[in-house]
Amino acid sequence: MLIEHLGQRKPGELFVEAAGYRPFPDIHNRTAWQELPERVRAELLRDGEEAMDYGWPSLPATRFLDYKRNGNRTRYQQLYFERRKKLVALVLAECAEDKGRFTDAIVDGVWSLCEESSWALPAHLYLSKTAKDHGLPDPAEPTIDLMAAETAVLAAGIHYMLRGVLDHVSPSVTRRLRHELQVRIFRPYLERTDFFWMGLESDKPVNNWNPWVNSGVLFSFLLIEEDLEVRERALRKIITSLDRFIGSYGDDGGCDEGPAYWDRAAGSLFDCLDMLYTASGGQFDVFGEPLIRQMGLYICKAYIGGQSYMNFADAQPVLAVDGGVLFRYGQRLNDARMMKLGKHAIAYMGEKDILSLHRVVPLLFMSESLASVEGTPELFRDVWMEHIQVMIARETDTCRGLFLAAKGGHNGESHNHNDVGQFIVYCNGLPVWIDIGPETYSAKTFGTQRYEIWTMQSSYHNVPEIRGFQQLDGEEHRADAICYESNDAESTLSLQLEQAYPEGAGLAEWRRSCSLQRKAGGAVVVKDRFRLDTPGEVRMFFMAVCKPELDSGRSWVFQLRDGTEMVMSLETEENVRVQVESIAVLDDRVKASWGDTVYRMVLTADVPASSREWVYTLRRKQEG
Repeated sequence: MLIEHLGQRKPGELFVEAAGYRPFPDIHNRTAWQELPERVRAELLRDGEEAMDYGWPSLPATRFLDYKRNGNRTRYQQLYFERRKKLVALVLAECAEDKGRFTDAIVDGVWSLCEESSWALPAHLYLSKTAKDHGLPDPAEPTIDLMAAETAVLAAGIHYMLRGVLDHVSPSVTRRLRHELQVRIFRPYLERTDFFWMGLESDKPVNNWNPWVNSGVLFSFLLIEEDLEVRERALRKIITSLDRFIGSYGDDGGCDEGPAYWDRAAGSLFDCLDMLYTASGGQFDVFGEPLIRQMGLYICKAYIGGQSYMNFADAQPVLAVDGGVLFRYGQRLNDARMMKLGKHAIAYMGEKDILSLHRVVPLLFMSESLASVEGTPELFRDVWMEHIQVMIARETDTCRGLFLAAKGGHNGESHNHNDVGQFIVYCNGLPVWIDIGPETYSAKTFGTQRYEIWTMQSSYHNVPEIRGFQQLDGEEHRADAICYESNDAESTLSLQLEQAYPEGAGLAEWRRSCSLQRKAGGAVVVKDRFRLDTPGEVRMFFMAVCKPELDSGRSWVFQLRDGTEMVMSLETEENVRVQVESIAVLDDRVKASWGDTVYRMVLTADVPASSREWVYTLRRKQEG
């Protein structure tokens, strides 16, 4: 798409030179900074003052080695990110005040950044050819990972925003920044094609790494690189690489990495497209492409209400979406849905993406634009994303009533959980049947032991286990015979699950349908029609945040936080044994989502080798 849009034109004919690229106000644009709301300026100065006496602690080699020695990512990353957050706070405070009060501290922070052995994280050392097995980086082989690209944004942004101020202290500061960007980012980007995230040496789909890294590299080249020939090579390579990311998406714009990665998938693609648009004076404009719109709208489709989002793959149920990026994306597309949700999400962002100056600074100057958009986020009643095989349905077009999301897909997706056939249910914006989401990332998360983590296993999702066999990982383990239907009365996704399980499960057929019914008070109905090769044990799981209590016969009650009672009933010929397991949550990330305890409802039956049907119905309990 992008390279076709470029056509025969040379990047030099479209994009301004480095000196002419002005993505947002620098410190010398005093009118812009002085017109910031007083509340915003006061917050910037307060944060800067808190950072003035920061000691710039070192990043010891032994902390870098933690990841190789025991899989711990946290100890090193806490220091790494803290240093950068303090530097951003100082830079923004100096821009807001322009009295030189924060300059020396900024120089110390910049110098410490430049003296780091690597801008990449320990968990990403596998990208290094020479040091991947050593546990420590090789400065002779700079590795461009997500955080090296983010640090490039910080370095290039500081150079752009404060060049005159820093040169007054010593020209060596900005000279050093340019040198580090050349050595750590520009040269390896131009010389190498083997970084997997580039997508230049393989036909395999690329994930959020592609636009995320490319956005940092693009921002840096646009601001710093003055050699027109080098600049042109870089822009053409970035555009070619971004096309590989766009090409991995279907027309529906669905993100198989899940909503938590939208910020750095479609969101980072927007960063890139917006830079190209701005740097070309609007000549490089692909915002009219339907796919670009659908990629942006994905996060709006996944929105449940409040801060809750559908959380398939590595996603928490409560997300701090980058509302600034979403709002600006909506502005470019003139899409009110994206702007309304973006404005809503900004209130919950906190320190999200605090390192990304190309996101943080524009957000400071959006007050007027935000004030022009009124109304609450608009909700999609029915969604079908065929490429990623995800359906979403609501009882109404508000947060009131039932919400159902269900998926097919395969178990080789990016940030995959073994969850073909998974579904979640909310009522009035509150969870009933849930997806646990990921634990805190560790060495296991993206290694060969990923599926030893309980939250990744199919037996901790709302899918069956056959003869003790769970689903297997890999793209070949997928849903089949997908059928989606929707009308005013109901919306249904049905699919075959046999391929998701190993041959040893002896599963001849498993047809699952997930339906949201809007008539007669509303209900979610899940039907499993299946047949085994020979008699065997079947277990069905329901993960919940509220403990199910036996109501009568084959029905159970789930009481939600607002007091609403949901009744689940089971229809089957089998004598089903029911067990409710309380699972103590030990991981901080899962605990932040669900609290100290989650519940697994286990339905077990010995079934014959003949066709059976189990039907689960969930509806609000009727008064009286």
